Amino acid sequence: MKKIDLYFIVGFLGSGKTTFLKHFLQDFQDKKIAVVINDFGKTDIDAKLLADKIESLKEIHDGSVFCSCKSDQFVQGVTELSKEDVDIIIVESSGFANPNTLINVVDLIKKLAHNPMEFKGTIGIVDASKVAKLINVAAMIELQIYYSDLILINKIDLVDKFNLSVVNDLVTHINNEAAIHLVTNAYVKRVEIESMKMSIKPGIEKQYVNPSSQKLMLSLDEIDSKEDFEIFLLAIEKDVLRIKGFITFDNQCYFVEAIDGEIRYQKHPNINQEPVIVILAIMKRFLERYIIQKWEKYIDSPIDIL
Repeated sequence: MKKIDLYFIVGFLGSGKTTFLKHFLQDFQDKKIAVVINDFGKTDIDAKLLADKIESLKEIHDGSVFCSCKSDQFVQGVTELSKEDVDIIIVESSGFANPNTLINVVDLIKKLAHNPMEFKGTIGIVDASKVAKLINVAAMIELQIYYSDLILINKIDLVDKFNLSVVNDLVTHINNEAAIHLVTNAYVKRVEIESMKMSIKPGIEKQYVNPSSQKLMLSLDEIDSKEDFEIFLLAIEKDVLRIKGFITFDNQCYFVEAIDGEIRYQKHPNINQEPVIVILAIMKRFLERYIIQKWEKYIDSPIDIL
C-alpha cells in the first residue's frame, strides 16, 4: 500500500506559515500534496490563495485542530484525505494552536488512515521581529517552538545582529533539539525539510491560557481611493495582530495584508471574490468601535461588520 507523509506547520499569526507553505508546494511539486488549513476566520483567506496549487484541500475554521472542539473534525478530514491518491498531507495550523496534544492526534490519525501514514515532523515558524515581545502575552508561542522538529527564525532582515542573537538564544533555550535556521521570506531548502528528525516529547507542565482575542470581518464595496485605504490600514496595523483579506479596485481583485508597517498586494484571479478584510487583535477593548471610527475618518464608503 502507498505510504503518505504527514507534516505540520505551526507558528503565531503573521510569522510566515502561508509563505512557507507556498515554497513547500513549489519545491515538492513532483509530489501530489493535500493541504489542511486551520484559519482563525470563517472566511479562509489562505485557502483561497492556495486552492489552485494543491491536489486536495480541507478547511477547519474557528478553533485549533489540537483542541477537543475541532480535533474530531480534523482527524476525520485527514482520514478522508488518506483515501486519495496523494504523497503528502501537510497541515497549516491556526496561529493560536497549542500543539500539546499533537502526538495523541497523530497516533489517532495513523490508526484510522486508509493508507499507511508516516509522521515526518513539525515545522515551526518564528517571527524574529516580534517573538520576544509576544511570547509574554501568547503562551502558545513557547509551546509551538517546544514541539517543533525544524524551526525557521524568519524575517531576520527586520532585526539587528544583537536582537537576532537574543531571539536565537530564546528559541534554543526552549528547544535545543530541533534544527534551527535563520531565514528571510520563510524559505528553507527541501533537503533540510526531508532530513529533519522527528522527536516525541513529553508534555510541558505549564499552565496554558488562551489569550483574550477579538476578530472582525469587514465587508466592503470596491475601493475608490487606494491611498485612503492604505492610510486606514496603517493607522490600525500597529494596534492589531493580523490584517488580511481581499479588496477590489480598478476592476481587479487583490489579496492584501498589512504587516510590519507595510501594505502588500497580490493579484487574485477571481474578480468575483467578495471583498472582505479580517482583523484580529489580542486584548483590545471596543475593537469594533475603534475600527469603525478609523474607517469613517479615512474612508468615504459603506462598511459592514460581519
